[in-house]
Amino acid sequence: MTKKEKRLQKMRQNPKNVTYDILITVLQEHGFEVTDGKGSHTRVRANIEGRVWRDTIVKPHGNRKNVHQAAVKKALKAIDEIQAWKAQLAES
Repeated sequence: MTKKEKRLQKMRQNPKNVTYDILITVLQEHGFEVTDGKGSHTRVRANIEGRVWRDTIVKPHGNRKNVHQAAVKKALKAIDEIQAWKAQLAES
């Protein structure tokens, strides 16, 4: 199992305990573009063969160290959809 697969598996097992850096790394490994927005917001975009997925991730601030669980779940869902779509294209 590669490091890429291990990071993704760890995120799936415990979405409450994911740091901002790990989430961004996983998204970049799966073809997402990451750009800084205003303040603590980060824009994430994937454009894979005409299919576009966009979202905004809020960097943890204050005493928090981890990204919101909802943001992690949204990112995992997007990764799954894109992987399924790529597999479907490969079969065609």
